[in-house]
Amino acid sequence: NVFIYDWYWYGGRPFLEDALNNGFLGAANNGKMKFFVMWANHHVNWLWDNRTADKRWDKPRWTAWVDADEFRKISDRWISKYFSRPNYYRIGGKPVLMIYEAKTFIEGLGGVDKAAAALSAFRARCEKAGLGGVHIMACDYGLTKEMVEALKIDSATIYNMVHWSRPVGNPDYAVWAEKGARRFDAAKKELGLSAYFAHASVGWDTNPRYPKSSVQPTALNSTPEKFEVALRRAKDWCDRNTAEGTPRLITVNSWNEWTEGSYLEPDTHFKFGYLEAVKRVFMK
Repeated sequence: NVFIYDWYWYGGRPFLEDALNNGFLGAANNGKMKFFVMWANHHVNWLWDNRTADKRWDKPRWTAWVDADEFRKISDRWISKYFSRPNYYRIGGKPVLMIYEAKTFIEGLGGVDKAAAALSAFRARCEKAGLGGVHIMACDYGLTKEMVEALKIDSATIYNMVHWSRPVGNPDYAVWAEKGARRFDAAKKELGLSAYFAHASVGWDTNPRYPKSSVQPTALNSTPEKFEVALRRAKDWCDRNTAEGTPRLITVNSWNEWTEGSYLEPDTHFKFGYLEAVKRVFMK
C-alpha cells in the first residue's frame, strides 16, 4: 500500500527524480496509493555502466557526501515537494524519510555530532512547516546502536536480504532468505529501536551488471512459492513484534530492481506470480 522511492542527489542536484515527479505524481490517480522517499545516499561506482568491464569500487563516479548547507538544500526540497502531499506516508502523524547509509551521512557532515545537529535542524524546519516533525527511518546496513541513539533514529528496516545474507556458493533462495530473516530478532536487540520493520526480498542476482566478467554469487531458484514463505515469515514476525500504535509495516525489495534480480514487476517467466504471492498472504 506504499511505494518507497529511491531518491538520489549527486553533484549538487537531484538525479533520476523524474520517475517520481513526472511518473507517479504525474498520474491523475496517484492519490490511490501512498509513497515516501528513501534517500539513496551511496557513492556511485562503475556498476551502473555496462560499457565498463572493470567495476571499480576504489574510484567512484560520484560521491554521496554532503555538508550541512547541502543537506539543508536537499531536505528543503523534500519538505516543499513531497511531505505535505496528502498521500505522503506518515508514521505517528509525521512524514517518513528513510536514509540508506547513516554512516555516509555522518561522514559527509563531518562527524556524528554535526550529523545529529543537521537532523535536529531538519526536524525543526518540518515542525515550522506544520508537518509535526519528521520520522527518520534508517536502512539496517552498517547501522549501529550508537548511530541510532546519536541521530535519534525512529525506526529501521532491511533494504535487501543480501546485506545480512551474502550468497556464498550460490545457495538456494529458501536458505538465503531464511538466513537473512534471522536479522529481525538480532536487530531489535542490538539497535535498541522500538520500531523495527520486517522485510522480504524477491531475490539476488547481479549478473546483468557484469556482462563481461565471471559469474557473480547468486541466490538460486527463487520462485513465487518460496517468496510466499518469506512473506509469511515476515508477517508472522511483524504480528508478534509490532508495538501498539506502530504500523505493521513490511518492506519488500523490490518493484523493479532488474539488475539485482529482485523485482515484483510481472515478467514473461513467472507472469504475475510474485504479486499473486503478496495477494495470498495479505489480502482476505
